[in-house]
Amino acid sequence: MVAKPLELFSACAGIDQSMAVDAGRPERRKRVRTQVHWTILLFRETTSKAVTTITQNLSSSGFYCMAGFPFALGEKLFCALEVPTHDPLGKKRSLPLECRVRVVRVEPEVGAGCFGIACQIEDYHFPV
Repeated sequence: MVAKPLELFSACAGIDQSMAVDAGRPERRKRVRTQVHWTILLFRETTSKAVTTITQNLSSSGFYCMAGFPFALGEKLFCALEVPTHDPLGKKRSLPLECRVRVVRVEPEVGAGCFGIACQIEDYHFPV
């Protein structure tokens, strides 16, 4: 399934704040999360089709995003994250960051047919 990231984000962004990723849960994260909305492509090991979505938050150890269908808990994915860069000439540029991740949490339909997906980054690199 491939979705337009802005449409998916718009559909999912209207969820009630009481359903937010950390609502009513004690903080267990070891690293600070930053709320950034960067495009990410998720690839399963069994198919070459990408799921395009946008991060809700990100840290050096993982990220949270929405997807149009649930991934399996523990599933390993390959992802390409578009990291924005600063260009003194004002051009919008980004660098791809390639990651191997593992799905650590799947939240059932949190709104508009979207599932919350939390992934732990196991390995990453900037392609040469």
